[in-house]
Amino acid sequence: MYTLYSLRTELRGELIVDGQVKTSSVADGQNGVDDVTSTTAIVIHVNAGERVFVRRAYENSGCQTISNAVRGWSSFTGWLLS
Repeated sequence: MYTLYSLRTELRGELIVDGQVKTSSVADGQNGVDDVTSTTAIVIHVNAGERVFVRRAYENSGCQTISNAVRGWSSFTGWLLS
C-alpha cells in the first residue's frame, strides 16, 4: 500500500516491483488551492531480494524517482503474510 500527498499540484505515483509497474495512481491538487492524498492498496507476491519502491512524477513530466518534498511526498507500507 502506498499513499501520495500532493501540495497544490498533480502528483502521480507507480508501485514498481523489480522494474515492472504493478499499479499507478494520481493525487490531483492542480487547482493550486488544495492539498490532496491518494492511497492505493494492492496484494502481490514478492520474493526475498526483489526490489520494491514508489516512483513519483509531477504533472505530465513522466514518472521518475523523486525525493523532493516541496510539491508532495509518498509513503509505502508492506506486510509479510504467511
